[in-house]
Amino acid sequence: MRNYNIEYLEIEYSLMQVFLINIPDNILDISYHSFLKNIEIQVVILEETTIKSTYKKDIEHILEGYTIGINIVFISKEKFNENKGEWLPIYYTWLPNLLFSKAAIL
Repeated sequence: MRNYNIEYLEIEYSLMQVFLINIPDNILDISYHSFLKNIEIQVVILEETTIKSTYKKDIEHILEGYTIGINIVFISKEKFNENKGEWLPIYYTWLPNLLFSKAAIL
């Protein structure tokens, strides 16, 4: 029998449900960190745009019992694309678990 990290799978699946289904074009990058029952989410979006205000509420509804924090990082298209060919971003640092990242913005 295999041992799976059920909590990790539950968090990943829940975040995918909330963020990645019908993801808006302005979301560039999503990473997160979980510790005990706390989840800190970092969402990188294009400057001068916004994201749905319901993301936190949606996640809290799915992951009952967790404390959720969402940090939004704004970045210009030019700065985001500046690291073409490199894996790591230049102007911000990913949290330990990367959920989604675009390679470049066209």
